[in-house]
Amino acid sequence: MPQDMRRNNQNEKRREDFANLEEIKSKIPQAMSPEKDSEGTVFFHCVEEIGKYLAFKKVTVSQLRKIYSETRRIKSEHFNDAVYRLRMLKAILAYTAGRMNNLREFKDIMSIAIDETIKNKDSKSDKIFKRFIDFVEAIIAYHRAYGGRE
Repeated sequence: MPQDMRRNNQNEKRREDFANLEEIKSKIPQAMSPEKDSEGTVFFHCVEEIGKYLAFKKVTVSQLRKIYSETRRIKSEHFNDAVYRLRMLKAILAYTAGRMNNLREFKDIMSIAIDETIKNKDSKSDKIFKRFIDFVEAIIAYHRAYGGRE
């Protein structure tokens, strides 16, 4: 078997190892809601699959660091002040994805999560905001666990 075909077969097999991203995107609103997913079953399924996908796409920790740093900054703010920073994070993600093709799907996923967080800010905002911070941290943890490189 030629090397290119073998490499394509390996990539297809690895691609099957994680869930369909469109399915994951559709589950994010539920995952971001502590009321709809109180035990975190959907949440942890989503973040694991996203982390696995990012590792497969060879996203580096350095590429995620700016997003993580901004999330850490947001974490220290009161939720009402953080809404502006969340919207700014969407802009940072758009810029980063424009420069790095391997982050386009991640930008879409994060945009959904940010929109859900902002949309639900009036109902138990601290829990929803904490869920968003956990979302980012868990994705990065799973990315690393699945071989995300430095």
